[in-house]
Parts: sequence; C-alpha cells; structure tokens
Amino acid sequence: MINTSLDLIIFDCDGVIVDSEVLSTRASAAALAEFGLSLNEAQVPICWWA
Repeated sequence: MINTSLDLIIFDCDGVIVDSEVLSTRASAAALAEFGLSLNEAQVPICWWA
C-alpha cells in the first residue's frame, strides 16, 4: 500500500530554493514549438513579459 498523505509542501515561487527560470524558459520554448512558434531561449521571456 502506498501512503499518499503529505506532511509538508514547499512552494518556491521566487526562486530562493531553486532557480527554475532556465528550466521554465526551456519548457515554454518546447511547448510553443509544438504549436509552430519557434523561439529560442532568449526570445521566450520577451514574449511573456513584454
């Protein structure tokens, strides 16, 4: 039997624990490519925060 109860969940929304911006940018570029929008990692943040 698998125990599915959780005692603690940590949300790192500002990147203090893990700097996930690079991973997020790569994932966004890959997701956008599936819809035919080819952006490199430098262009993705410009599209989201312009």
